[in-house]
Amino acid sequence: MTKVNIPTSAASLTFFTASAAQTFLLLHSLHPFTVRGYATTVSRHRIRTKPAPVDGQSRVVAITGDPELVNPEMLTYLFIEKWNIRFDTDFLKFTPGKESNEVVWGFGSFRAQAQAAYIRLSQHAANSVTIRYKPDPCS
Repeated sequence: MTKVNIPTSAASLTFFTASAAQTFLLLHSLHPFTVRGYATTVSRHRIRTKPAPVDGQSRVVAITGDPELVNPEMLTYLFIEKWNIRFDTDFLKFTPGKESNEVVWGFGSFRAQAQAAYIRLSQHAANSVTIRYKPDPCS
């Protein structure tokens, strides 16, 4: 028996609209997508869902409020330790203030990360924070 030892990786991209997915597939057919010089294989996922209305939502969330709660360290603690939200951070902008801080958090994805954080903060900290979606700089 011969074992082929080829390093592989997998990823999944989720688009809000079918037209955005079609555009990506078209661009990939014209200029194949590469990652660090490696060619990729791109295919449609077998599971399809209905398009979800965006309604101003994005992977970027602005959190404003009580400085004891609204700071990167406390929010990270809440997301990971208290609420078990696993996430990637694309960018984070922290603006401290005397009576109120603001954190603009660019999560790696919308549904599993930004939306999960938004919902948990809305449920558990609505009295001390204001949460709103901001436009995604990549859209």
